[in-house]
Amino acid sequence: MSPKPKPTIESVLDGSIATLEIAQQHLRREIDKIARGKAKKTQHDPASRIAYLSGGIGRIVDTLRKCEAARAKRFDDLSPSTVLDYLRSLDASERAHIIREAIAIDERKSGLA
Repeated sequence: MSPKPKPTIESVLDGSIATLEIAQQHLRREIDKIARGKAKKTQHDPASRIAYLSGGIGRIVDTLRKCEAARAKRFDDLSPSTVLDYLRSLDASERAHIIREAIAIDERKSGLA
């Protein structure tokens, strides 16, 4: 069995964001149930439970913001020399394919194929 490839930073960020969004949706549904009086009864009053869960949503939103900032920073760090280094690392056919795609951007006025 071959070893699993090391995950890229983009796949890690995507996975983190997806997980956080699922948690945020769950907390919102739970808050909605509490507000409608449909949630399971606990020892805590509804207002305290909503406040606690809202704090969880706040922490999730803050973490999502940090993930998006990390992703944006990766693009800010991208320089022409980094792109050229990457192109040099490719074999000739891969490099030619990317260059054709880049030229097509101007021809189509869009980067979408």
